[in-house]
Amino acid sequence: MTQKYSYRYTRESGHRQRGATTTSGYQAYSLYGAGESSTSTGPVYDPATYEPGQRATLVRQHVLGGGSSGAVVTGDTHVAVKGGTIQGMVLGGPGGGGLANNVVGDTYVEVSGGIITTQAGSTAGGSVFGGGYARNQNVTGNTHVRIVDGANISGGVYGGGYAGPLSIQGNVVTGNADTLIEGGKIGTNIYAGAAGLSRVNGTATVTLKDIAPGDPFATDFTRQILRGGIGTGGTAHTVFDHQTAPFLGTVGTADNGQMDSIRFVDDTRMAVDPARFHGRDWLIENGSTVDVVAAGTMSSRTFTHAGLLRLDGPDAPENLLSTIGGTYVSEGGTLAMGATSDEAKNFLEIQQAATLGDDGPTTIDLVRSAAASDAGAFTMTPIPVNNGSFRGTAVLKSEPHEAGGLTWYIEGVPEEPYTVVVNNGTLPGGLSTDTFYAGDTVELTADEPARPTRRTHRATARVSRRPARPR
Repeated sequence: MTQKYSYRYTRESGHRQRGATTTSGYQAYSLYGAGESSTSTGPVYDPATYEPGQRATLVRQHVLGGGSSGAVVTGDTHVAVKGGTIQGMVLGGPGGGGLANNVVGDTYVEVSGGIITTQAGSTAGGSVFGGGYARNQNVTGNTHVRIVDGANISGGVYGGGYAGPLSIQGNVVTGNADTLIEGGKIGTNIYAGAAGLSRVNGTATVTLKDIAPGDPFATDFTRQILRGGIGTGGTAHTVFDHQTAPFLGTVGTADNGQMDSIRFVDDTRMAVDPARFHGRDWLIENGSTVDVVAAGTMSSRTFTHAGLLRLDGPDAPENLLSTIGGTYVSEGGTLAMGATSDEAKNFLEIQQAATLGDDGPTTIDLVRSAAASDAGAFTMTPIPVNNGSFRGTAVLKSEPHEAGGLTWYIEGVPEEPYTVVVNNGTLPGGLSTDTFYAGDTVELTADEPARPTRRTHRATARVSRRPARPR
């Protein structure tokens, strides 16, 4: 059951700024979803300073879901910003008062409207956090942050907590941090984890969901999605969920700043420049298509899972060489590079070996591995080929290369022609003998001496297929 907290307006220890006037004339300082100097297991309400239904149009301090000055909240906290102006930070957890505070539960922060910014001359404010404020303001559960259309955030968005004015003043989110971006304006970066020395000990995930061409977020956000503060054993991930707009920002940073994974799920269709996507594990699944439009290295363990990685898309340059910088696990997807050889074609190079995953082999056009790969890691359905210079079937083949690995490629295996001889009649062109392929339909004019008339029959040259000869 969702717990809802009535807000009390109180002066936080250490803040001596003039308060904001609410719609009822009250002076609003920091807003707390729970009590101050108390332990709360349910709604907290102070009738001396607040009446149900009041709304503050301007808050000149922080808004926190938890308590202050030693308060402990046992249960979940919910903070929703739908309008007005907040000249401070919005946090789902506790904060302030110089004493340790905890939220023993989950925090939920949703911003769907309003302006979150800083006071004139201040640098502390304008950001949204799932966790707590400064030292020992911990969340022992999970954090949930959701930003949607209508939000106007001048600073950043963090799945975890704020590190405080001093770098030593950190806090901890014990569980997971989930940050969902469905739109809105974000002025700086998005962090899966926390700020500074604050930490998220579980799994920290930033998900961009349903971002379509023309959405303000798709055109305005050009900053970074970063790991942020992650505890020992914690992981950070970026997920593109049904995204169909180009992503103009950057995911992660090189080396130690890589995301543990970048996932393209639920029919995501987007183009990527590997130089702006830093992830140790790329996963393309659920019918998603990723077009690689520039050369680069994509570090990975699993690359496709019923998804499509395409190097021959409409925006891909010719002779494009991209690299998988880790071990490739073939998981039943498709690598489409439009190649028939490794000359003058787009192709992919795997720095290590390709191995066969549980979901079966990946269909490919051309790929090169540094080490010998599993024989069943790649496959393709034979494709009939018939043009002016070749008649046969395109199949997947591999051969060793000088570095000791394998180059997988498409090669045409020619079909062997068969000779058809007509004793009583003619073939097309008036010939009595000609060569055809299995399955050909042949127009045959047959002579039947026993009858006075000449009849034309449509016959099929039926021959048995023999094993194809090497070219």
